Amino acid sequence: MRINRDKFLGQWGVLLLALLLLAGSITHNLYKSYTDILAGEQQRLLTQVRVVNANLQAQIQGTDRVLQDICEDLAESSSKQWSQVISNRRLGVIVDAISGVRTILALDAEGVVRLSNWKQVLGKNLSQREYFQIALKNPDPAVLFVSPPFKTLFGAWGINLVRVITDAQGGFAGIAVATLDPEYFKTLLTSVNYSPDMWSTLAHGDGVQFLMVPERKGQPGMNLAQPGAFFTRHMASGKRENVLSGTVYSTGEKRLMAMYTIHPPGLGMDKPLVVAAGRNLTAVFQEWRRHALNQGITFGILSLIAVLSLLGFQRYQREQLHQSLAAEQALLNTKQQLRDVIDFLPDATFVIDNEKKVVIWNRAIEKMSGVPKEEMIGKGDHEYTIPFYGCRRSQLLDLLDMDDEELAAKYTQVRRTGEVLDAETFCPALHGGEGAYVWATGVPLYDATGQRVGAIESIRDISARKKAEEYLRKLTHGIENSASAVMITDVEGRIEYVNRKFCQLTGYSAEEAIGHNPRILKSDVTPREVFDNLWKTILSGREWRGELLNRRKTGEVYWSIASISPLRNDTGEITHFIANVEDINERKNAEATIERLAYFDPLTDLPNRRMLQDRLELALKRSRRQATGAALLYLDLDSFKHINDSLGHPAGDKLLREMASRFMQTLRDDDVVCRLGGDEFAVILHDIQHDQDVVQVSHKLLDAVAVPLQLDGREVVVTASVGIALFPKDGDDGKTLEKHADIALYHAKEEGKNTFRFFSEELNNSFRDWIAMEHGLRHVLDRNELELQYQPKVNAVTGKVAGVEALLRWHSPELGLVSPLRFIPLAEETRQIISIGEWVLRTACRQQLAWQQQGIRLTMAVNLSAVQFKSPSLIDRIAAIIDETGIQPESLELELTESALVDKPDDAIHVLEQLRSLGCGISIDDFGTGYSSLSYLKSFPVTILKIDRSFVRDLAHDSGDRAIAQSVVNLANNLDMKTVAEGVEEPEQLEILKQIGCTYIQGFIHSRPVPADQIPAVIQRLGGAA
Repeated sequence: MRINRDKFLGQWGVLLLALLLLAGSITHNLYKSYTDILAGEQQRLLTQVRVVNANLQAQIQGTDRVLQDICEDLAESSSKQWSQVISNRRLGVIVDAISGVRTILALDAEGVVRLSNWKQVLGKNLSQREYFQIALKNPDPAVLFVSPPFKTLFGAWGINLVRVITDAQGGFAGIAVATLDPEYFKTLLTSVNYSPDMWSTLAHGDGVQFLMVPERKGQPGMNLAQPGAFFTRHMASGKRENVLSGTVYSTGEKRLMAMYTIHPPGLGMDKPLVVAAGRNLTAVFQEWRRHALNQGITFGILSLIAVLSLLGFQRYQREQLHQSLAAEQALLNTKQQLRDVIDFLPDATFVIDNEKKVVIWNRAIEKMSGVPKEEMIGKGDHEYTIPFYGCRRSQLLDLLDMDDEELAAKYTQVRRTGEVLDAETFCPALHGGEGAYVWATGVPLYDATGQRVGAIESIRDISARKKAEEYLRKLTHGIENSASAVMITDVEGRIEYVNRKFCQLTGYSAEEAIGHNPRILKSDVTPREVFDNLWKTILSGREWRGELLNRRKTGEVYWSIASISPLRNDTGEITHFIANVEDINERKNAEATIERLAYFDPLTDLPNRRMLQDRLELALKRSRRQATGAALLYLDLDSFKHINDSLGHPAGDKLLREMASRFMQTLRDDDVVCRLGGDEFAVILHDIQHDQDVVQVSHKLLDAVAVPLQLDGREVVVTASVGIALFPKDGDDGKTLEKHADIALYHAKEEGKNTFRFFSEELNNSFRDWIAMEHGLRHVLDRNELELQYQPKVNAVTGKVAGVEALLRWHSPELGLVSPLRFIPLAEETRQIISIGEWVLRTACRQQLAWQQQGIRLTMAVNLSAVQFKSPSLIDRIAAIIDETGIQPESLELELTESALVDKPDDAIHVLEQLRSLGCGISIDDFGTGYSSLSYLKSFPVTILKIDRSFVRDLAHDSGDRAIAQSVVNLANNLDMKTVAEGVEEPEQLEILKQIGCTYIQGFIHSRPVPADQIPAVIQRLGGAA
């Protein structure tokens, strides 16, 4: 072992020496490369600044010659005559001819600019400029003054070259100035920058930087004459050119810098210019560092390989030494290991020798057979078969020597593969006599020389597998004959199994489906989001259930409901997916039919009121998203009930279908038309920019409605009313828009129909008042909120009170005193006027009786509305009140408007005659403002005509009104009627009415309407009752 150790140490010494030699060689090469790069870069930078020096010297010398020429030309003339010697235009030509010069100026002894190629500076006083003051203090014409960099009047940086102008006596007459153009020098310095990290700069001899290329913010005007800076070191050296390295004062970079002092001989420059060109040291040596790193890595890899190789070689040497020692021991252990391996095999295994005696009986077979190995080792004569069959018999290993034909003929359950025999058999003695199915495998054993030394047999209990196979067979049969379509895929979605129902449902055979992706069933109708959610759910290990719209092989689309679940292996890993699919096409069709009935009008096939709300919400979302307006129109057919009543419901249905068709043809494709019920329609308009857009559509709709159509052989013309609510102006949600459109529709009908109206806040307020008023009217009698006031009717001849008219007033706790002009029309519309009218008549009759008891006899005039007049029970109600109160009918006067009588004159005559038969008087109120026919008037059993206040108002000033009033009085006299003039307020009116023979006077001239308890006082004031 000592010899081997010394040998290994010697090998390590040789390796170390070789690595040291290699490292020295690499280091020497890297150092030489470094110095070569540095020297080459220094020389290259010097070359660049020399090039700049040569260019700048030539440029400065040329400029100086121009300045000297100008000084000589101007020396003999006064400053006021300079412009005659050299024109400004000539200066411009000179500047254009000299590269690098932006401006040439000539300043007189006072510092005033007399000549310039820039007209903007002519006449300006620049005496305070530093360059002028320097020349003024040292007016030496032999000196070329070089000013420090400065900002010009135009905001640009410049350096001035200045020559003194002397007069004829040699005195100071001014200066000639040439301003150097930084753009020229930028171009020059850019041309010498040969690397991206390189920059060049030009500075004044005082250290003020003129420019830098590439440009950097804040560099022009910076003072470079700082302690230790490149500029300071260069100027201190006294050399014309230098190559220095160090940190740049202005930027903080480590750089290699070449600097050159520009001071052309013979010019007499008071200050030099300094040009510098430099490179970043990191960039200069970047390739060298990369090369050095590569060399180091290469050396390290070679060293590592050498060390590992030596370690491997020495290990190999050790292994060879140990192998010879271990081979003998391994051989001894092999037999024991083989026995241990067989003993720990999971399958029941035994080995027999050539004498068919058991030599190995492992633990698994001990457990299966119940026989310990101590009892079986060494046994022969087929005793090892007894625990399996209950008797001695041939075993699988006995068949190893049988030829194939005999084996196939005698043992059909035995299979041979080479020398291996496999068989499935039933062993009745296993498991305490319950028996078990086993799978046995036998193979002969050979020694190293190829001699057969025995055989080995492995036995596995497959009873559980047989049960599983039977279960699987039943399961497969059940799935194959399932009423639902079943599909199984792998985790990638490739179909591995489909059952018979799947083939029937989809039209694909099993051969056509297996191996493909289920997307062959995809219809492109089901949204992508559904499939994204499907895969997300099943990949997370959860069941997905949902409806899919798939496509059969024929292309037919059908609805199905699918349940897709993941299948896992024993470790819980998802390996497959199983889908159960049912055809729900018939159910979906039924649902679609039900849904259509729920959301569409069966008569017109338009969306109904429920669908309107959904479509309206969608329209509002679209308008919010696109920042546009929308409109909701409520459209109602005028007089539709009349058509239904006169022509029948089939004709009405035909009319509605025709109108629906016209609306659809009139509107755009993306607008929505709905039927709300009856003769009501709704329209949703998208993309509304202006109110005028809706106006145009509304006109089109009204025009479309008004086109005549044939119903049952008759030409019918229909009109419509339209209410409009705009989004977002009139509401930000659907319910508000519907409500406001309805209010606007109501207003359109109130305006006379066959028109459209926009919703407005005034309408809304009016509608709210209408609602409040309508609500209040329902309880007006219960809450005792009504009151009657009475206005006297005075005999025009005697001046005494002949009667009163009962006038209704409503004192609402919420609305205050409500005018009859507001609530009477509403009461008529809601038909509450019938109950209110009965209250008025009953209250007036009772009051008349109360006055009679006080000795006051007056006629009582009570107004009847048109709604009351048309009530079938009118006569019976009035008769009942007369009987109830005991009033004398002849003292009761019922007032009717003309409009209540002209609708159906014949029926009106009949009702009036019945009223007269009760003994009541009949008065036509507001006579002359309606549409009475005189032919009917003479047939009406009327007792009084009331002249409307509109004819009385201007009676004293309008001869036409006077003629009408006279005609009414004459007509009444001829028909044996009396007349009442209402609204009389002025004495002139009263006098005229007396002159024309009016019977009674009613108006403020005698009394306003007053409560019942004030009537006696009024009568007394007017001279008593007639």
